[in-house]
Amino acid sequence: MEPRRGGRGLGDGSGWWGESKRYGYSPLTDDPCSITISLEGPSRGDFDLYVTTDGSRPTRWSHDEAAAGSGTAPSIALDLEGDESFGLQVHANSGSGEYTLRVEERGR
Repeated sequence: MEPRRGGRGLGDGSGWWGESKRYGYSPLTDDPCSITISLEGPSRGDFDLYVTTDGSRPTRWSHDEAAAGSGTAPSIALDLEGDESFGLQVHANSGSGEYTLRVEERGR
């Protein structure tokens, strides 16, 4: 397993609670077989992760995969066919602060 990308975000407490940030991602591995998307949020919060597998903009109501209600460290693992692109949404249900969003790819 080789981590391929990571990103950081910041909610400074001035309106972050209940807000969302969205990102796009396309695999970098030549022939990917799976991907794990994980989020590490602040210890005093409840952050959710939503994913689309066609690159479209996810919402809390329209997405392909979700890790919701799992506290500050939600994670989603997916098998890939090789031509996916992803839309990612980080949503803060409660709390604020810095978070890290990681995407790990595995090749065939």
